[in-house]
Amino acid sequence: MSATLPQDVLELVFNYVETYDALETDEDEDETSWFQAVRQNFCRLCLVSRAFCHVGRRFLYRCPLLGATLTPQALSQLIESLRANQRYLGKLVMDLSQAIEGYDVLCQAETTLGPTSFQFRGFSKAFSWQLAIFTTCTNCRRISAGYGTESELKKLLRIVLSSLPDLRHIELVSRESYAIATPDTLRSLQGLAQLASIEIDGIGQNKRLKKEEPQLGLRVSELSLTASDAPLSSSFAFLPEDGSRLTELSLWFSTASEADLVQLVIHTPNLVSLSIGSTALHPGNSTIWGYGTHVQGACIPTRFFALLPNIVFLVLNGFAALSPQRLRVFSKHSPEIRLLSVCHSVWIRDDGASAIFPTDDLIEIFPTFQHLESAHLGTIPLQKSKAMKPLKKVFKKMGANLAFDWAEDVCPSCGERH
Repeated sequence: MSATLPQDVLELVFNYVETYDALETDEDEDETSWFQAVRQNFCRLCLVSRAFCHVGRRFLYRCPLLGATLTPQALSQLIESLRANQRYLGKLVMDLSQAIEGYDVLCQAETTLGPTSFQFRGFSKAFSWQLAIFTTCTNCRRISAGYGTESELKKLLRIVLSSLPDLRHIELVSRESYAIATPDTLRSLQGLAQLASIEIDGIGQNKRLKKEEPQLGLRVSELSLTASDAPLSSSFAFLPEDGSRLTELSLWFSTASEADLVQLVIHTPNLVSLSIGSTALHPGNSTIWGYGTHVQGACIPTRFFALLPNIVFLVLNGFAALSPQRLRVFSKHSPEIRLLSVCHSVWIRDDGASAIFPTDDLIEIFPTFQHLESAHLGTIPLQKSKAMKPLKKVFKKMGANLAFDWAEDVCPSCGERH
């Protein structure tokens, strides 16, 4: 379609910019932030011209917090503007995934917020700002929100359910350790027919949960849970009852038994992307030098790698994760794997007599991953030397990227310091 008016020309430019912005999401964060800032300024510049005003407004308000100055005054002015012009501004907003940042700013500057016309009775100004912006932007598809008490969470979910019928993604962040979400609380989101993605930061160990079985009655395909002070078993209650619908899963927890890790992938057989992290084997912890010793609650069993038939992206942080036998099983049962990362993880012996990191075996194993594009092998028990050159050549021949961290003083055979 040819452009005949200035607005048409500008709209073509904006559509190209939006497409380019979507493609750049995986690039360097600094570069992406710079591009977003330029895009925001470009939108504002177009508001100066009457001919371009409606186009610039539409793109500027689609993600109103993207690249914006998040001061209390600016956030207050934004909600006042949206509420005063809801019919032609509020309905333009599609993405409020940075609303949690505005909420955090207002929590830190509660007394300097300014106008209070949007404040909800019984709730803080910061929390009321969230509710006001969600009730105003009824076409929004993505949101993030914070809460400090159970009553705030319930109020938030009621507002979301009644005001955002087309919501696709929600991120919930608890500001207090005692304000913990439960599967029953989240069950109200069943009324959002198009909800496909949920992030929950701060589920913790909830003593009110009577069983550690999947209880979430939502039909979502993407789920992210953070419970850094609780074991993996505490997260099970937040898994969908029908785990076969999940294609992307991200979990962060303290420890996990081998049985729980196996049960996790059995319950979610169609995962395409899996990212799990444990705080039990933090890289700053001296136990990382044990290489298979003292790694209770942080060891990935061999069977785990046989239960991911559709996996394309696998990230394992903070585990005793890899060994030659585990890689053989993984290559056999996960033919589509493209990215494997065990950053901040260590290697483990297959048996008491085997070497921890036998480079000769690995040179034969990795070429069996036919679609592998990138691998981070974690902390390898080798001193900086030429020992990795043969493996680097193998990856170069495969056309894949190789990364790893050195363990300068660890013996590759026994995993101990000499």
